[in-house]
Amino acid sequence: MDDPTWFTQHENINVLQLEYYSDDDEQDSLSVFDKPNVDKNILFSGTSFYADQDTPFDGQLETMQPTINTTDGSSILEDNIPDLALNVEYSSWDNVGKALLKYGYNNGFVWVKKRTWPINGRMAGISFYCDKSGINILKKTDDPTKKRNKKSKKCGCKVYVNISWPKCRTGPYVSLFKDIHNHVLYQDTARFASAYRKLSSEIFSEIEFYTNSANLDASLQRQLLEARYPDREFHSKDISNAIQKAKHHARMIPGNEPSNDASNLLKQINTMRGDDPLWFVECFTENNFLFRIFWMNPKQINLWMKFSDVVICDTTFGTNRYNMSLMLFIGVDRRNHSWLLGQALTCDEREESFNWIMSCLKKATSNISPRIIFTDADAALHNAIKTQFPDSQLASCIFHIKQNLKKHIRPKIQSEYSNFIIEFNNARNALNKQEFYTRWEALLHKYPSSQPYLHNNLYPLHYSWAKCFINRIFNAGMQSTQQVKGMNSVLKRLIDLHSTLCELFHDIEKRIKTENFKDEVTAWNDTQYNNTLNSTKKFFPNIETELAKYLFPEIYTLQYQQIKDSFMYDVQLFEDYTAISDDFEETSIDAKECNLESLLEDVAVLKDGSHLCTCLYIISHGLVCRHFFRILRASNNAKFNMALIASRWYKDDISNNIEISNNSSACNFSYIQQIRNTIRPQPNSKEHLSKRKRYGKIYGLARHVIQLAVDNDDQEPTQWMEQYIKTMEQQLE
Repeated sequence: MDDPTWFTQHENINVLQLEYYSDDDEQDSLSVFDKPNVDKNILFSGTSFYADQDTPFDGQLETMQPTINTTDGSSILEDNIPDLALNVEYSSWDNVGKALLKYGYNNGFVWVKKRTWPINGRMAGISFYCDKSGINILKKTDDPTKKRNKKSKKCGCKVYVNISWPKCRTGPYVSLFKDIHNHVLYQDTARFASAYRKLSSEIFSEIEFYTNSANLDASLQRQLLEARYPDREFHSKDISNAIQKAKHHARMIPGNEPSNDASNLLKQINTMRGDDPLWFVECFTENNFLFRIFWMNPKQINLWMKFSDVVICDTTFGTNRYNMSLMLFIGVDRRNHSWLLGQALTCDEREESFNWIMSCLKKATSNISPRIIFTDADAALHNAIKTQFPDSQLASCIFHIKQNLKKHIRPKIQSEYSNFIIEFNNARNALNKQEFYTRWEALLHKYPSSQPYLHNNLYPLHYSWAKCFINRIFNAGMQSTQQVKGMNSVLKRLIDLHSTLCELFHDIEKRIKTENFKDEVTAWNDTQYNNTLNSTKKFFPNIETELAKYLFPEIYTLQYQQIKDSFMYDVQLFEDYTAISDDFEETSIDAKECNLESLLEDVAVLKDGSHLCTCLYIISHGLVCRHFFRILRASNNAKFNMALIASRWYKDDISNNIEISNNSSACNFSYIQQIRNTIRPQPNSKEHLSKRKRYGKIYGLARHVIQLAVDNDDQEPTQWMEQYIKTMEQQLE
C-alpha cells in the first residue's frame, strides 16, 4: 500500500483488479481513457464544425450544440444568419449548424448528419437528411421468443441538403437542397424533439452543482430549475441525462477516475494517514484483486473508546458500482445520538470476510470489546463476532426476526399466524429463562408445522433475542438495528449503485463531519442556558433538579417519562414472596413489564438501598424505572441516588463519584454495580486513547521538524534526536 496503484474492473468478477507500478515509471500524458472515440455518424444535434481548414478532421467534430433559447431570453432564431437555400454561402461551419437548426425548428423536423467528405485533414462537405429518411429493416429470426414489436420513425423521406466547402470558396455553401417531405410536419416538434431541448451551459452548471454537491434527484432539481427559469420548459428526461453527464464529468476529474478508483481511494486514505497517523486502514488483496477494505478515522477511534459498550453492525447493498457490501458500525453517545464508529467494504458476506473485518476492528481499537453487539441475525456474522469478541453479548434485531417469521412461518399456518405471533411474543418477553423455555416448548407443540424453522434457525440464536437474556446487560434500550438502517438511508441520499469508491469514501467522511458539527452546535446551545429544564417539578422536585443537572436533555426526557408513568401504578406490600403470582404475559414486542399485584416484590430493595426490578430497566437502559418511583412514594426503605443511573449517561464534565441522595445517609450501591457487570469502558481504554493522542502530537511535530531541517540543510535536529535515542536506550537497559 506504500506504492501507488491503479485499479481496473475485472470483466467477470465483481471485484477490483490491481496492477502496480513504481514511482519512477513514467506514464503517458494520454491514456486509453483520455482519447475520445469520435463517432463519424452522430446526429447533427450533437456536432459543431469549425472553419479552420488546417485543423485535423477529428478536431472538427467536437461535441457542441447551439441552444434555441439562451438563459438571457435571446434566441438563435433571431441571429443575423441567412436562411437555408440553394447556393447560400456561410462564413463558418458553426453558422451552417445554426442555419440548419433554425430551418428545422421553423418547419417541424430534425436534421441528421449522414455523410462527410474529409480531404487531407479538412472538411470538404457534409450531407444532412431528415431524421425520417431511410427505411427500417427488421432483423429476420426464426425464434419467436426474440421477435418483438418495434417502433421506427423512418418512412423513406427524401429531404436532404449537401453543404460543400471547396478550396476556391471562402466558406461552406449549400450545393444541393431538396425540401419536399413525404410525411406530415408537426409544429410541436420544435417543443418536444431532443434536438431543440438542449440545456444551456448555465443551466447545466447549476445541475452539475446540485448533483455533485448535494446529490439531488431529478424531480427536486426540476422544481428548482422551473422556479429559477419560469419561462423555460424542462423535460425530466433531459434533466436525468444532464445529471448522469454531470456525474461522469466529476468522475473524470484527476484523482477520481473510475479506471483508477481503488488506487485513488487508497492514495487519499494514505495521504490522510500521513497527515494524521491516528488513521487506521487495512485492505485484503489476493491474486491482484481487492476483496476487502476497513478504515476508521481518528474521530471514530476516539468515539469507540467512549461509546463502544453498545454497538450495532449491519451490511447494505447498492452503495457502489462494484456490488461490494458496505458494513457500518454504529454507537450511541451520552445524548443517545447515533454515531458512525467504523466502516468496511467486502465483496462477499462469508464468515471468513466477517472474521477479517472483526479482526481489523480489534486491531484498530486495541482489543476493546463491546458489551453487546446488535446484528440482523446473520449466522455467518454471529460466528465471526463470537470468534473475535467472545466476551461480547450477541443481540439479534427483532425486526429482522419478525420479517423472517412472516416469510417462513406465515405460509404454513396462514390464518393462525396472528395467534402464533402473540404466543411467540409471550415466549420472547418472558421475565426469566425457565419461563421462556416452558413457553417455547408450548409454542412448538401447538404449531408443529413451524417446528423445523423455529428449531433449526431461530432457537440456536435464542440467547440473542429473548428478553430474559439480552435485558440482563446494558443495551441502551435497543431492540433492533434501526440506527444502522437510518444511517444507510442518509448515505443513500448521497450515493447509489453507480457511485465510485472514492465518492463513497468522501460522502461517509462528509457525514461524519456533519454529525460532529451538529454535536458541537448542540453543545454550544447547552452553554447558553442554565441546567434547569422547563419542567413543573411537581413530582420529585429535588430529584428532578439533580437529573437536569447531571443528564443531557435527551436522557433527562427519558427518565422524566418514567417518573410520570409511575403515577399510573398502584402498590401493595406482600410479606410472603411465594404468594405472588408469576403469570405475567406480554403479547407485543414493546409491552410494558408490569404486574400490578406483585409490583413491590417485582422491585427488590437491596441491602445497600439500591433496587432491582423484574423489568430490568435499570440494567438494560441504565435508568431508573417507573416501578421504583412508585415504590419511592410508598416506602422509606427505598433510596434514590444518581449512582443508580449508569455513568455513561452523565454529562462529560460530571464526575462519576458524585452522590445525591434523598436522605442524609450516604449510598454505596455496590450490589447494583455488580449486577450491571460494570458498563463503563475497560480500564485500559482511556490510557490507550491518551497514548494515541501523544503519539499523534509527537509524530506531527517530528514531521514538521524534519521538513524544516531538510529545507534549511540543518544537521542539528539529527544530532539531538540521535542523542535522545541513545539516552533512552541506556535508561531502558
